[in-house]
Amino acid sequence: MGKSVMMSTQHASRILPLTILGQNGAVAGVPELGEGFGQATVANGAAGVYAVTFTNAFARVPVIVATAVVSGTGVSLFPVIYGVTAAGFTLEVTDDAGTLTEADAHVVVFGTDSADLGGV
Repeated sequence: MGKSVMMSTQHASRILPLTILGQNGAVAGVPELGEGFGQATVANGAAGVYAVTFTNAFARVPVIVATAVVSGTGVSLFPVIYGVTAAGFTLEVTDDAGTLTEADAHVVVFGTDSADLGGV
């Protein structure tokens, strides 16, 4: 008898909510995670630039959505995500003048812990 193989389009999905406290952390200028603490780490190389590393990398590059939180200033903030890998990403926040600025941000990471199933 031959072996049967069950093919599935389901993956071991993982959704990771993160709150980056870039403006309202315990120490000014030192970002920290609120939501998601222990699931990732965050560091900044410059004002408004946050490098996030996942504690457990995803099997494939995830999809990431972010929004910056305006803290009573009335200034519009714009988050930009780049450098996305299975292990992390970088988030930049600029104001409406295009200047990098410290800000809090909510981030949702949608990924999978399953390797690619070859289009199945």
